[in-house]
Amino acid sequence: MKRLGWIIVPIILVAGGLAFFGLDFPRLSSNDMAPTLRKGDLVLACRVCGALDRGDVVLFSPPEKPGELQFRRVVAIPGDKVEVRKGRVLVNGAPLVAEDGGTVQLDLDGLGAGAHNFRVNIESTGAHRYRVLRDFSVPDSGDRAAETLADSYFLLADRRTLAADSREFGPVPRSRIRSRALRVLSAGDSDAARQTRLP
Repeated sequence: MKRLGWIIVPIILVAGGLAFFGLDFPRLSSNDMAPTLRKGDLVLACRVCGALDRGDVVLFSPPEKPGELQFRRVVAIPGDKVEVRKGRVLVNGAPLVAEDGGTVQLDLDGLGAGAHNFRVNIESTGAHRYRVLRDFSVPDSGDRAAETLADSYFLLADRRTLAADSREFGPVPRSRIRSRALRVLSAGDSDAARQTRLP
C-alpha cells in the first residue's frame, strides 16, 4: 500500500504541474467575441496543444495593451496574404467564406438598456464554422494594405463592429499569443447550451 502511495503522489504532482503550466482558465471581461463567447464566461485554454490554425480562438496580449489578455479568432496564419478593404478582410485574395445568418436579438453590455438586433453571418474558416455579429447602425470601415504574414497571425473579433482587432492594430506576433481556447466551462449568462467545445 505504501508503494502505491509513492507512485500516486508523484503522478498527481506532475499532472498538477502540467495543468498549471499548460492550461489557462480565463474569464471574459467583454462581449467582443459574442455570440461565441460572452462577458463572464469561464474558458479552458491550452498553451501546449499544437500549432494554431485558421478558425482557432486564441488568448493573446494586444500590441496597444501589453498587460491585458483578450480573445480573438485566427483568420490568417504565417504565409497568408492579408488585406482589408472597407473593413472586409481578404485572405489570399478572397473574402472570408460567409453566408447570411439572419438576425439575432442579444442583450450585450455597453449598448444601452435591453436587447438589440444584430446582423448574423455564418463563417467557415479552416475546420471551424461559427457565427459573427455586426451592429446594424455601425458600417464596416478601415483599410490595410496587402501584406504576407511572417511569424504572425491576423486575428478578428466575432463581433465585427465596435471591437478592436487586427484590422486596427495589425497582425499579432506568435510570441504575443498565450494559448488556444478549447471550451466554455461556465457560461456567464448561465446558458448551459454554450458550455461546450468552441466552434
